Amino acid sequence: MLGRTAVGLVCILLLAGAAFGQTESRACATGTWLTTGQFGFDMYFGDSDGMELNFVPRLLYFLSPGVGLGGEMDVWYEKVGDYNNTDFAIGPRFAYYLRMPRRHYPAACCLTGLVGRDGWWLPFVGASVLYQTSKWGAVSTSGYLARAGIGVSPLIGSRGTLTAELGFQRSHLESSDQNSLYLEAGFGAFLFR
Repeated sequence: MLGRTAVGLVCILLLAGAAFGQTESRACATGTWLTTGQFGFDMYFGDSDGMELNFVPRLLYFLSPGVGLGGEMDVWYEKVGDYNNTDFAIGPRFAYYLRMPRRHYPAACCLTGLVGRDGWWLPFVGASVLYQTSKWGAVSTSGYLARAGIGVSPLIGSRGTLTAELGFQRSHLESSDQNSLYLEAGFGAFLFR
């Protein structure tokens, strides 16, 4: 179910970016929307080894150039030892995108084949505070998930983007706290007229 949902959302994002066509870039300008879908994989080491797969759709509205405010939803599946867990979190997201002057992508850059050497690098910082629910078998708990990270969203054409974010997150549920690093990568589109 989660896999089909993720594939469907990625297809919608890509189609939305293509449908709006290629015009002069207004990425991160006031009044622009950014929709992204990121995928993540975490590994845990220590007393309980395990792994986590997650999908993170986000929607931001740029209140002023580079300053985005919106929402985030996190859906993930976790396996620790012999136990499986499904979590869901939703809440507000803030991000600041630094739109650097138009630069040439390096000749060896993987984006050069897609867009040529001209492009925008869009480094950013972002933070979210989310209400979180967790279900381990028949046991349900709730709490919060706070995360902050840095990343880059290089512009492809005038509206498409690839996103990558590295950061730190803290999950607090009724009876436990967990700190971890996360690395997410995905696709997105800037939506404007």
